Order: sequence, then C-alpha cells, then structure tokens
Amino acid sequence: MLNNSKSVLIIGESGSGKSTSMKNLNPKETIVFSTLGKGLPFKNSRKNYSVWSKDSNPDGNIVITSSAKTIGHWLQHVSNKMPHIKTCVIDDSTFLSAKELDRRKDEIGYVKFNDIAHDFLMLSEIANTLREDLTIYFLYHVKIEGDGILEAKTIKAMSHGKMIDEKLASVEAQFEIVLLACKMLDDNNNLIYKFKTRDMNSTAKSPLGMFEEEYIDNDIDLVNKAIKCYYSEEC
Repeated sequence: MLNNSKSVLIIGESGSGKSTSMKNLNPKETIVFSTLGKGLPFKNSRKNYSVWSKDSNPDGNIVITSSAKTIGHWLQHVSNKMPHIKTCVIDDSTFLSAKELDRRKDEIGYVKFNDIAHDFLMLSEIANTLREDLTIYFLYHVKIEGDGILEAKTIKAMSHGKMIDEKLASVEAQFEIVLLACKMLDDNNNLIYKFKTRDMNSTAKSPLGMFEEEYIDNDIDLVNKAIKCYYSEEC
C-alpha cells in the first residue's frame, strides 16, 4: 500500500466546509464525482469545473453519478489512462449508500444490504490500489451521538442501518486518514473552517507525525502536500 494511491475520508456536518475544501485544487489535475449533481461552493467553480459528457463535453472534470461501481470503473480509468489527474473527490460519498437504498427500496430481503456494503468496500479497496501519485477523497456526513454532558459525545461517519454497518465494521475502518471538517470562531469572532486531524470525541485520525497541528486549514491541496511529504519525503 505504501507505493499505491492514498485515500482520505473527510467527515463533517452539512455546512462544515467539506466541499469548499476543494477550492485550491488545480482543476486541470482534479476530477469530482458528484453524487447529487450540486454546484461547487467556491469562487470561479463554474469557470474551472464542468460536467463531463461523453458526447458533448469529454474534457469535463465533474462526473455526476451515485453508483459506487461506476466510480470504481472511473478511478481505474483515471489511474491507467489519465496521468494528468492527481486528485479525485467523491462529493458526497454518503449518498452512494443512501441513493442505492432508495433505488432498491421495493426489494424485500437482505441481499440489497449485502450488495451496498460490498460495493462501498470494493470502492474503498480500489481507491488504495491505484497509481502512487493519485489521492482519492471521500466526503461524508456525520452522525453525532451523546450530548457531551449526560452522555459522552461521539462524532462518526453517518450510519445507513445496522445491517450495512455490520458488513462494513465501520466506514472509518477502511481509511488510514480521517479528517473532521468543523467550523469555529477565531480570536476576532470571525467564522473559520478547519480540519481536525485527531480528536478524542470523534473518529478523526491520521498517521503519527503526518500533521503536527491538531487543526489545519480545510484545504485538500494542503492535505495532498502533507501526504506527499510524509510518504515520499518530497517537502
């Protein structure tokens, strides 16, 4: 795995800056897989990002799909045929499971839960077996348990049901790097957005020494540089 691609899970509530963290990526080196077809919430995103179409826009860098299998095929294509792409972002990967559950809502039995868990596991495995200079980001919503007063507060990746959870063990278990997107006030009471690299009350985690600070700017380009520095010592 050391010489393969790297995958990163970014968890956070809606509005915590997950999608905005793409703002400093080079759009010519980036592909975004949009599960909901939403616009990107930062300046010049419409100028720099356009929806891919085989017939009308084959150079587009946004692919609209909520199929884990389709994204898996795309990642392998990017790895093998698109050497200029360095970063792939799945926004919002929460809906890979949610959308599939909705598409198969009329099915009776447990097969669909097995399939959904299998497809996510397959995708997370593919994301760690591609070319070395490729990094794949999974943006994911969170579930908050406990109030921090009467019960211990825990922030973790959103669940889509006990049956899927049992198959996955946990979403975070599939990743070496899990960052928590959060917002807070600075010393001047200005709202700022950060990534938390490790945390006692959430599932955020990162390899020892990759990030010196507990909080870093919510910037995927910055994370890319930290990963490259950590594994290849090209700082």
